[in-house]
Amino acid sequence: MLHEELARLPERYRAPMLLCFFEGLSHAEAAHRLGWPVGSVAGRVARAKDMLATRLTRRGAPLALLTPVLFAVPPSFASATTHAAGAFATGALRSFPVSFSTSPDGRSG
Repeated sequence: MLHEELARLPERYRAPMLLCFFEGLSHAEAAHRLGWPVGSVAGRVARAKDMLATRLTRRGAPLALLTPVLFAVPPSFASATTHAAGAFATGALRSFPVSFSTSPDGRSG
């Protein structure tokens, strides 16, 4: 459901969202890659989050459960969790290798 809604976002919202939350880039790094001002990236990420929240709520997603995953944890963790949940839901999850590149508070180590 999340991937479907991400795919439905207009490119100007989807691109910075994917770069910042799924590739772990800062707004400044995403802005550089996209050739946009940092403020445009920040504004479009905020708008994309609002759009996703609205769309997922309409589809009956328990937004209280999605919010921490999407917006309050390191992007690498959110991405790994999203992929694992999808694999689990489709029965494709046979084993799940666990590795952590950051501590729970986001520091490398």
